Amino acid sequence: MDSLQVPAPLKRTDGEDDQKSELSFIMKEKLHTMAKEVQRRTSAVRESLIKETPEDSFSTTSVGAPTEEHRPSLMSLIGLQKGPQGDAEDEPKQKCRLPQSLHPYGRFYMTWLFLVTSAFLYNAFCIPLRSSYPYQTKSNLICWLVIDYTCDAIYLIDMKARDEMLKHYLMSSVFKLDLIAMIPTDLIYIYSGPTPIWRLNKLSKIHSFWQLFDLLDNSFSSPSVIRVTRTLSYMIYIIHCNSCVYYLLSAWQAFGQIAYVENGKWYLNKWVYNNQGNAYIRCFYFTAAVATSTGNNPAPTNVIECDFVFLLKTCRPYVYMTCSWMMGVFVFALLLGQIRDIVSNANRTREEYRRQMDMALSECKRLGLPKELTNRVRDWFIYTWEQQKTLDEKKLIEKLPLKLQTDLALSVHYNTLSKVQLFQDCDRALLRDLVLKLRPGDVGKEMYIVNQGVLQVVGGENNETVFAELRQGSVFGEIRCVT
Repeated sequence: MDSLQVPAPLKRTDGEDDQKSELSFIMKEKLHTMAKEVQRRTSAVRESLIKETPEDSFSTTSVGAPTEEHRPSLMSLIGLQKGPQGDAEDEPKQKCRLPQSLHPYGRFYMTWLFLVTSAFLYNAFCIPLRSSYPYQTKSNLICWLVIDYTCDAIYLIDMKARDEMLKHYLMSSVFKLDLIAMIPTDLIYIYSGPTPIWRLNKLSKIHSFWQLFDLLDNSFSSPSVIRVTRTLSYMIYIIHCNSCVYYLLSAWQAFGQIAYVENGKWYLNKWVYNNQGNAYIRCFYFTAAVATSTGNNPAPTNVIECDFVFLLKTCRPYVYMTCSWMMGVFVFALLLGQIRDIVSNANRTREEYRRQMDMALSECKRLGLPKELTNRVRDWFIYTWEQQKTLDEKKLIEKLPLKLQTDLALSVHYNTLSKVQLFQDCDRALLRDLVLKLRPGDVGKEMYIVNQGVLQVVGGENNETVFAELRQGSVFGEIRCVT
């Protein structure tokens, strides 16, 4: 009787492993070929659609591949860009019509706010100037009044508010300040003559000055210059008002022509302005010197007597000098402190970069790493700082809402993806999803895109043979996207 032969159990051999790896490679090649075929068919369908509607130039550019002129913008990707709507005949009407709303950082609003601030600065500087110096005369009075009432008209136009914002505007403190600025105190001219001091209520428009500098501070990426300019403007205005007071004191002392007695001798007051040369320039220089150089200025020459009335009169120069010195020390210290803070904040990020690089290099030295590896660590720090000005940009945006993070990713990575041939005809939604997945510092496991610089593919002994050079826009590993 024949015996049954039981087949031996199958064993995996190296040949089978090679066969499977070869099969895997063939599958990848097939998928790559399929992706190219889909792309070819998509291009063919697109071309057929273009040929069917040759007269529609707008649809041709919108369906075609993105170019430098017709590449989709960032705002179109996030759904905020509006296409051309309406007829061409409505465009002149839209240009002549005032905008329904003003963006607080828009060019039109900033220009208008600058105009209102200029009107405020005119009143702030010219009211003390004309009230003290003899620059307002009968011959130029009409010119001064025209400029005054032009600024008043700007104030009045600035009070306009639409129905949606009217209730909020009437309940705000800004409306109260605007209302004070529009009080017609000029009517007192009928009884006292054209005395500019009655227009001091126009200075309540100072909130426009503050708002302009706040907007400029938030608009510039480096607002240090804006902050220093704001502090300097305060100091210059204080010196300006102080010079007006100094001129009034000099005029009250008859510009040094009234003699006084000291130790039985008669002297002229040399402390006051002597009415020689340009009055404003000389007084401004004197008050600027008083404000910035305490203790190196001429002292008042009045002698304090026992008579109370004479004491009250002769103490005025001493009181003026004391207040000027204290004010100068305070403003000058404020300016120096603000400049110190600005310089410190400007160098804070760079000092942090230096500290981290020194710590990393010290650790490499402690571990006894080769010099070549240490140089690579140093080169990475230097390159990252030169390109990004920060070592960890994730911390800069991680507190932003997801919508803003999406916009940042689109603006950074969309141009890079649009240069890759694989994504030339992809849907915008796909590009949007792709850029959200790109993060600096992530390990590239699927595809690499050269965004900047030149990448060399090397091999051979000691990696001395250069097989290829990949430049900006080159891609390798794109097969991973379809496997």
